[in-house]
Amino acid sequence: MAVNASGMNVIFLHGFKVDEQEARAWNAEMFKRLWQSGSKAMYTAVTWCGTDSQAWWWLNSTPNYYANVEHAFATASNLAFTVSSHLSGVKVIAGHSLGNMVISSAIVDHGLNANAYFMFNAAVTQEAYDSAVDDADAMRHPGWQGYGRRLWASDWHGLFTNSTADARGTLTWRDRFGNIPGAINYYSSTEGVLANSDGTLHAFLASDWSWGNQEVRKGLWPLLVPGNNEAGWEFNRSHDVTVGYDPHTGAPILERMPPATANLLSAPTELPCAHRRDARFEVEDFSPYWHNITWF
Repeated sequence: MAVNASGMNVIFLHGFKVDEQEARAWNAEMFKRLWQSGSKAMYTAVTWCGTDSQAWWWLNSTPNYYANVEHAFATASNLAFTVSSHLSGVKVIAGHSLGNMVISSAIVDHGLNANAYFMFNAAVTQEAYDSAVDDADAMRHPGWQGYGRRLWASDWHGLFTNSTADARGTLTWRDRFGNIPGAINYYSSTEGVLANSDGTLHAFLASDWSWGNQEVRKGLWPLLVPGNNEAGWEFNRSHDVTVGYDPHTGAPILERMPPATANLLSAPTELPCAHRRDARFEVEDFSPYWHNITWF
């Protein structure tokens, strides 16, 4: 390993949808700009898998954000170990886009110590760092207008918060990482991909609101499109209500339970999402994100 005469380290992680070749370009650019600005720090480039579901036949789009979230969490422990074991002196770590999921987990879950942490256009929900931030209505699928928040998948964890022994009560992004000391958030107010949703359902392949689009469509992906269908906005059809009968076959005609009826359901026994069998969650999807989850 080269001698670090300056005693300063800069560690950089690229973001979402960056393959190995593009990662080389990202890091070459970062190193050259730091050097030309006068930095004598040792530069460490970190690559990780953020291209899961990238399809050449779809103009290299990468629709499955959450598959790469899993890779980010899986990478975090290795990042913490490597930085702690092989780098000494002052450590400044920076991440772009989803690379911040790797860094945040490494710091919070695996004890990575950094003197400063720079977040560039982080592709991580704001409430993971500050639960006071609430854009729930803007991030709600229009089809759920009128349904109480306790019925939403994002609030499913609230059914189990009365028992500290039930780790399902921790299945939320709210304060998942909390206020990380030394973290500085840089973001562009005109950046379209990570722009906050405006509450409407935009075109499927719209370049603006890309992150918001995949959030409000979560659970509703077409079968031919790689995506994540758990913990999303699909309605549980087992709670449809009978509104009549087919005059020819006598079969019941079912429609979605209306908001006025659904909002009267009591928790937790009657809620559509309260039962393990009916929930939209799969164990393997959450184990990388939250620890000590026990299912019954």
